[in-house]
Amino acid sequence: RTKQGEGGFALVWNRRILGGQAKLRNNKTGEEKLIWNSANFTPNLDLKLVRQVDENTTEQIALSSSKVDNVELIHLRPLEPGAYTLSVKRNPDKAGVLWDYALAWRIEAHTDPADAPQEEAEKEEPREPEPKPNKGDFEVENPVPSFSW
Repeated sequence: RTKQGEGGFALVWNRRILGGQAKLRNNKTGEEKLIWNSANFTPNLDLKLVRQVDENTTEQIALSSSKVDNVELIHLRPLEPGAYTLSVKRNPDKAGVLWDYALAWRIEAHTDPADAPQEEAEKEEPREPEPKPNKGDFEVENPVPSFSW
């Protein structure tokens, strides 16, 4: 029986370097020279995890909101079974600019060892470990994934 688990969620995107030449002029000498301007340009994206409490109620579980990084991370332990929505929000500073990003997550369900039948576990022969089954049903809505487990 699943009691709780843990979840890791990552949002990453590239920075753009808007390189170009700029002309600098020395006001005293009148000398001009070209320099390379390599200012970076990146939107401010946030990652939010919300849990569906009931049909009409949600609660925010976690928010990753850095103004300087191009990565947002959420790690939750424990993550209770339930229905969740993971959303990506673009802050209005660069809202009109199209930007690709990558969103990845991993959810691992844990079982309560007290729920395992002890007698049967002692009788079993040792065997090779099996790959862990995926304990969740995932629905991905473009671009916001929702999942239940």
